[in-house]
Amino acid sequence: LQTVDAPDYDKTRFFGNLSYELGRPDHTASLFVHQTRHEGDMGRPNRDFQHRYDTVNLTYNNAFADSWHMQFKAGERGYEREFGNDNYPTNLALTSHDQTRQTIRPMDLTPSYLHGKNNLLTVGMDRQQVHYQTSNLSAAGLITRDNDVEADSTGVFLQEKLQWNNWIFRAGMRRNSIEHDYALLGAAIPAIASAKWSKNLWSLGLRNNMTPDLALYANVGSSFMTPAAKQIGGTTVVGSGQLANPALRPESGIGRDLGIDWRTTPALNIGLRAFLNTVDSAIVDNVVSVTPSQTRSENAGGTRSTGIELDLNYSASASLDGFANLTWTRTRVSNPTDADQNGTEIPFAPNTLANLGLTASLPGRLKLSAYYHWVGRYFDSASRAGRQTFGDYGVMNIRLRQQWRPNIEFTLDLNNIGNKHFDKPWGFRDAGFNGFAAVSYTF
Repeated sequence: LQTVDAPDYDKTRFFGNLSYELGRPDHTASLFVHQTRHEGDMGRPNRDFQHRYDTVNLTYNNAFADSWHMQFKAGERGYEREFGNDNYPTNLALTSHDQTRQTIRPMDLTPSYLHGKNNLLTVGMDRQQVHYQTSNLSAAGLITRDNDVEADSTGVFLQEKLQWNNWIFRAGMRRNSIEHDYALLGAAIPAIASAKWSKNLWSLGLRNNMTPDLALYANVGSSFMTPAAKQIGGTTVVGSGQLANPALRPESGIGRDLGIDWRTTPALNIGLRAFLNTVDSAIVDNVVSVTPSQTRSENAGGTRSTGIELDLNYSASASLDGFANLTWTRTRVSNPTDADQNGTEIPFAPNTLANLGLTASLPGRLKLSAYYHWVGRYFDSASRAGRQTFGDYGVMNIRLRQQWRPNIEFTLDLNNIGNKHFDKPWGFRDAGFNGFAAVSYTF
């Protein structure tokens, strides 16, 4: 790959949180700030990258009466990513920089009312705005805009939780509206300038605390996901790319689960949950033309996911705790219009996930945590002919923590102890063993 130097990667992370009581413990305001920078290169002088991620969160809580509580949250997330491109394999001269700018502004207001003995009514509203831009900066300093899209999601919701003897009932409703505005797609003004969807969502829950140590529960609820900008507006009309389909409908889903929480002994807790998730009007990409290469998204299929989750927590003594969990999943894609996708598995959904670990308190205010993480088989595509298989690997991780002072803690993470290298999607490979050290100071 004509790498002339060792690849370089530097990560810088800064974060802080400030909380303030406004006269009493249940009337507070807090501010959280965070920044992460990724900088480096891929071993060639003009294959550099600079990424910056910024987060600001503001939270306000006020229990202004015995039965009333209000919470307000607002924030902003900023993403700036830039990649350098060279003229490989002809030479390593700079050709351009790809730039991505994304801003997300979430906000929500949630009042709640405690009535009766343990009944809770929650109402609220939320909004999230997103602005997404991509551009290309040439070696000569010329900027070409590729994509400019905005999205706005608003919702109002209501949920009631009622407790009667050993029974807990929960019911909720939500009205969600999402609007997209497409100023630029694929460096061109799309024929479709905007799209809007609204959906009524619902959820139900039931729990029976049969004894202080045994509980059964069940939940069911609906969801939906809108099409992506390029699926609606397209990226091309005659050349290679995505063809527009303004008639696309959102995907609609139903999630269901049934479970049990059981404390068999004072030291052992067992959780068992079965789930079934289905999606209708699933959006799939169909090939329209090979030359030029063109695809169009259609509501042509559905998906189904079933599985079981098992969770164990065991406290052997005051200084030794252990845990184990397992998720077994089977998925299926239904796409009658494409035999290559019909009956395949959902991409990036491992058939098995498992963790096994322990935490031990050692002399000198030292804590040792170790766990083994297993990832089963998964695929990178729903195409039976074009997909690749990944997974079936496990790694061991260790964390050491020492409370040196009441307000000072040292942390050491040792990940992938066996230095295993395994393939990941899109040509990536796990880097193997890595370590992380930190000092936390609370004031």
